[in-house]
Amino acid sequence: MKILVVDDDAALLRALRRRLRALPGWEVTFAAGGAAALIAIDEIELDVVLTDLNMPAIDGARVIAAARQRSASTICVVMTSAVVNEDELGADAVFDKPADIGEMARWIDQAYAKTTSKEAKRP
Repeated sequence: MKILVVDDDAALLRALRRRLRALPGWEVTFAAGGAAALIAIDEIELDVVLTDLNMPAIDGARVIAAARQRSASTICVVMTSAVVNEDELGADAVFDKPADIGEMARWIDQAYAKTTSKEAKRP
Protein backbone atom coordinates (compact mmCIF):
# COMPACT_ATOMS: atom_id res chain seq x y z
CA MET A 1 0.00 0.00 0.00
CA LYS A 2 1.54 3.32 -1.11
CA ILE A 3 0.87 6.13 1.33
CA LEU A 4 1.70 9.82 1.28
CA VAL A 5 1.90 11.53 4.69
CA VAL A 6 1.75 15.33 4.62
CA ASP A 7 2.33 17.80 7.46
CA ASP A 8 4.14 21.11 7.85
CA ASP A 9 5.08 20.33 11.48
CA ALA A 10 8.58 18.81 11.30
CA ALA A 11 8.39 17.24 14.77
CA LEU A 12 5.08 15.53 14.03
CA LEU A 13 6.35 14.34 10.66
CA ARG A 14 9.39 12.79 12.37
CA ALA A 15 7.15 11.03 14.91
CA LEU A 16 4.88 9.72 12.14
CA ARG A 17 7.94 8.57 10.17
CA ARG A 18 9.20 6.52 13.15
CA ARG A 19 5.83 4.85 13.70
CA LEU A 20 4.51 4.35 10.17
CA ARG A 21 7.66 3.04 8.49
CA ALA A 22 7.55 0.03 10.82
CA LEU A 23 4.07 -1.04 9.70
CA PRO A 24 4.03 -4.14 7.47
CA GLY A 25 2.85 -3.55 3.93
CA TRP A 26 3.10 0.24 4.18
CA GLU A 27 5.31 1.98 1.61
CA VAL A 28 5.34 5.50 3.01
CA THR A 29 6.47 8.76 1.44
CA PHE A 30 6.61 11.90 3.58
CA ALA A 31 6.01 15.47 2.39
CA ALA A 32 6.84 18.54 4.47
CA GLY A 33 3.89 20.67 3.41
CA GLY A 34 1.36 21.06 0.65
CA ALA A 35 3.74 22.04 -2.16
CA ALA A 36 5.86 18.93 -1.64
CA ALA A 37 2.67 16.87 -1.48
CA LEU A 38 1.49 18.09 -4.89
CA ILE A 39 4.82 17.05 -6.42
CA ALA A 40 4.56 13.59 -4.82
CA ILE A 41 0.97 13.18 -6.02
CA ASP A 42 2.11 13.86 -9.58
CA GLU A 43 5.03 11.43 -9.33
CA ILE A 44 3.65 8.49 -7.34
CA GLU A 45 0.58 6.32 -7.85
CA LEU A 46 -0.87 6.47 -4.34
CA ASP A 47 -3.39 4.35 -2.48
CA VAL A 48 -3.71 6.65 0.54
CA VAL A 49 -3.08 10.31 1.33
CA LEU A 50 -2.86 11.21 5.02
CA THR A 51 -2.66 14.98 5.39
CA ASP A 52 -2.76 17.78 7.89
CA LEU A 53 -5.50 20.27 7.08
CA ASN A 54 -4.12 23.64 8.19
CA MET A 55 -0.87 24.31 6.34
CA PRO A 56 0.39 27.58 4.85
CA ALA A 57 0.03 28.23 1.12
CA ILE A 58 -1.35 24.84 0.05
CA ASP A 59 -3.67 23.35 2.64
CA GLY A 60 -4.92 19.81 3.12
CA ALA A 61 -8.12 20.48 1.18
CA ARG A 62 -6.05 21.29 -1.92
CA VAL A 63 -3.90 18.21 -1.34
CA ILE A 64 -7.05 16.05 -1.21
CA ALA A 65 -8.46 17.68 -4.35
CA ALA A 66 -5.22 16.98 -6.23
CA ALA A 67 -5.15 13.37 -5.05
CA ARG A 68 -8.77 12.84 -6.07
CA GLN A 69 -8.13 14.43 -9.47
CA ARG A 70 -5.26 12.01 -10.05
CA SER A 71 -7.29 8.99 -8.88
CA ALA A 72 -10.81 9.06 -7.48
CA SER A 73 -10.13 5.82 -5.60
CA THR A 74 -7.34 7.29 -3.45
CA ILE A 75 -8.25 7.02 0.23
CA CYS A 76 -7.95 10.49 1.75
CA VAL A 77 -7.54 10.97 5.49
CA VAL A 78 -7.19 14.27 7.35
CA MET A 79 -5.49 14.99 10.67
CA THR A 80 -6.55 18.28 12.24
CA SER A 81 -7.26 20.11 15.45
CA ALA A 82 -10.03 22.07 13.72
CA VAL A 83 -13.69 21.07 13.66
CA VAL A 84 -14.42 20.01 10.08
CA ASN A 85 -16.95 18.10 8.02
CA GLU A 86 -15.22 15.26 6.19
CA ASP A 87 -17.85 15.28 3.43
CA GLU A 88 -17.21 18.95 2.67
CA LEU A 89 -13.48 18.26 2.44
CA GLY A 90 -13.92 15.21 0.26
CA ALA A 91 -12.09 13.17 2.91
CA ASP A 92 -12.86 9.58 3.77
CA ALA A 93 -12.02 10.15 7.43
CA VAL A 94 -10.94 12.90 9.82
CA PHE A 95 -8.80 12.24 12.91
CA ASP A 96 -8.33 14.80 15.67
CA LYS A 97 -4.81 15.95 16.40
CA PRO A 98 -3.01 14.62 18.23
CA ALA A 99 -4.18 11.47 16.46
CA ASP A 100 -3.92 8.00 17.92
CA ILE A 101 -1.52 6.59 15.32
CA GLY A 102 -2.52 2.99 16.03
CA GLU A 103 -6.23 3.75 15.59
CA MET A 104 -5.56 5.73 12.43
CA ALA A 105 -3.39 2.93 10.99
CA ARG A 106 -6.08 0.33 11.72
CA TRP A 107 -8.71 2.50 10.01
CA ILE A 108 -6.48 2.94 6.93
CA ASP A 109 -5.72 -0.79 6.76
CA GLN A 110 -9.45 -1.62 6.91
CA ALA A 111 -10.39 1.00 4.30
CA TYR A 112 -7.65 -0.25 1.98
CA ALA A 113 -8.74 -3.87 2.43
CA LYS A 114 -12.32 -2.91 1.49
CA THR A 115 -11.11 -1.00 -1.59
CA THR A 116 -8.91 -3.83 -2.83
CA SER A 117 -11.59 -6.47 -2.24
CA LYS A 118 -14.08 -4.41 -4.29
CA GLU A 119 -11.56 -4.09 -7.12
CA ALA A 120 -10.86 -7.83 -7.07
CA LYS A 121 -14.57 -8.59 -7.50
CA ARG A 122 -14.90 -6.47 -10.66
CA PRO A 123 -15.13 -8.50 -13.88
